[in-house]
Amino acid sequence: MNDRVFRPLMNRRGFTLIELTVVIVIVAVVMLAAYTLLQYSNLTFLSANDRITVQTESRAVVNAVKEAAGTSTSLWIHTTVPSPLPTNRGYAYYDETTERFVLHYVDGTTKYFMTDGAFNRLNARPNVSVLYTGDYKVLQMDLTTGPFQIMTDIYIQNMVSGTIVPVPTTALSGVYIEFA
Repeated sequence: MNDRVFRPLMNRRGFTLIELTVVIVIVAVVMLAAYTLLQYSNLTFLSANDRITVQTESRAVVNAVKEAAGTSTSLWIHTTVPSPLPTNRGYAYYDETTERFVLHYVDGTTKYFMTDGAFNRLNARPNVSVLYTGDYKVLQMDLTTGPFQIMTDIYIQNMVSGTIVPVPTTALSGVYIEFA
């Protein structure tokens, strides 16, 4: 009876060491390819997420400056940041030392933009340039952050005539905008 039970087991042929090694190598290559694809997909996602963050923050800066400067009665444009900063006026500029965009409202509140690390990872340093058209109380603002550029017109609704100092006839780059 034992012969009937054990004889089929002895006649069965198993896998050789070479066959097992080939299977392990094939599985390892497939797993390596899957890991590489997953890692590349993750890097692509993070890069796209950084680009979206830069675009969103840049648009938020433009909209906030547009709202604050558009309702002002006076506007000053400088190519350098004054020291000390005014306390009785609003201002907007990119602070090189803290690497963030500062918007200080006339009421004393301050908002900081571009605080996410995406700007550093993409090496997207913002540059603001403005041009005053004069005739229609329109300030053209151009915000460039890395490969992204946002251009907008700021309609100064309440501005008293001739209060933009100085009146830029060519685009000023890297500006400090002050408003009251």
